Amino acid sequence: MGPPAATFGPVIATALRHSLYYAGDWSKQVEIPQLISGSTRPSMAVGPNARGVDALYAVYRQAGGKVTMGIYDSESWSLPRPITDPNGNPIYSEFDPSIVSYDGKSMVIWVLRDPQNERRHHTRSQFIDLATCKLYGPMASIQDSPIAATTPIVHKGSLWRIGPRRSNGFEGENVAVNHYNSSTNTWTWEAALLKIPTYLPVAAASFQERLWIFYRENNGASQGFRAMSSPDGQIWRTETLPTLMGRNSAALPPSATVASQGVYSNPQPRLFVAYASTTQPHRMTAWSFDGSTWTQSDSLTHSDGLGPWSPFLHEHAGNLHMLFNMNDEFHYRQTLMMNSDGTVRGMPHVPHDGRQLFRLISLSDGSPAIRAEQSNLLLTMNSDGAVRGLPHEPYNYGQIVEVITLTDGKKAFRASHGSDLLLTMNADGTVCGVPYQPNNMGQGFDLVPQPNGSHVFFNGYGR
Repeated sequence: MGPPAATFGPVIATALRHSLYYAGDWSKQVEIPQLISGSTRPSMAVGPNARGVDALYAVYRQAGGKVTMGIYDSESWSLPRPITDPNGNPIYSEFDPSIVSYDGKSMVIWVLRDPQNERRHHTRSQFIDLATCKLYGPMASIQDSPIAATTPIVHKGSLWRIGPRRSNGFEGENVAVNHYNSSTNTWTWEAALLKIPTYLPVAAASFQERLWIFYRENNGASQGFRAMSSPDGQIWRTETLPTLMGRNSAALPPSATVASQGVYSNPQPRLFVAYASTTQPHRMTAWSFDGSTWTQSDSLTHSDGLGPWSPFLHEHAGNLHMLFNMNDEFHYRQTLMMNSDGTVRGMPHVPHDGRQLFRLISLSDGSPAIRAEQSNLLLTMNSDGAVRGLPHEPYNYGQIVEVITLTDGKKAFRASHGSDLLLTMNADGTVCGVPYQPNNMGQGFDLVPQPNGSHVFFNGYGR
């Protein structure tokens, strides 16, 4: 008998779940078994169905990146339908796709990797015929180097999209605000470039004549969310949020929307923000804002071995809807990531993201080392515990890193320069070298092989 067949992972895909907001509480979520999503955060918009009645349209990525749609008619969800280009070919997206209703039509936004340069990405958008799930009309494409999904939002009749992108070779430091020019079918390069330290997609909503964005900073688990708002997408101010909003949030993007129906005790427009919480048992945490006061409500999502990904909020037919998918704890963990500038940290897993792929190699003298797949930099751990990626340096002993097995079976990365430090990922995603600590889950990793021979390093923390 030959060796067992290799299983390549992770396949991040589970059924979407649906919950409604009523009188201050969220309903028990209902699983939609036919809609298997690989998205970290799905997207929703309202548009007419084949009978001319408004329906709720959900757009998400399947595990292989195929962009797919599900339709809710206020009674049940449809079977999945692939979104195709005008020639009938399915489209694929590197990051989570979005759908947005604008000017009486619906637009799909997705991201492709540049085939000539894997470090560059193109954001594309095109209108969609909701009856056929086929894109039509001219495509708008811009090479804007996003590092995560962009968030579309209509504000004062204009369409915007907002998201983190690479700027001057650096990642995780800037969020770009782009405006759509409907007369030329193009996106402006930058209406604003905000100095925001995040790798994650933002949440956006238009409320009380201002465009709001909510985001989780790179070390946001302990400090909560941040928010900014603007009257015109160009001049921004910082908003004050409740101290607890975003506290203990998962390292995942939040969602935001405005709804008036669904708040039956006082049917006025309110701003809603929701996110996945690390509080046990698993839950979605939501906050609503009436313009003066924030109010919190939770929706428990506990299921053995499962944890929630990011929710998406949208109003339809008099109700506020929340859509999200659950994922097993293994895939829910953070993974090691190295940017092209050498910064190293933990991030939620993104399939095919070259920054999260590593190879176990041997140096010319036979010493073990770890090389980032995208940047070709070597994981380097200094004797003071600092960790970063650097080009190969023959006499830099911090680049000699061996894989060892801990007593619980997890793998660990040990520096071989005499300090015996172990690579340690904290719950907020920061990474450093620390002496072995028996109860420190951040020192244990699962090495998941990929089809190209590289590995994804999943950390021991659940979030």
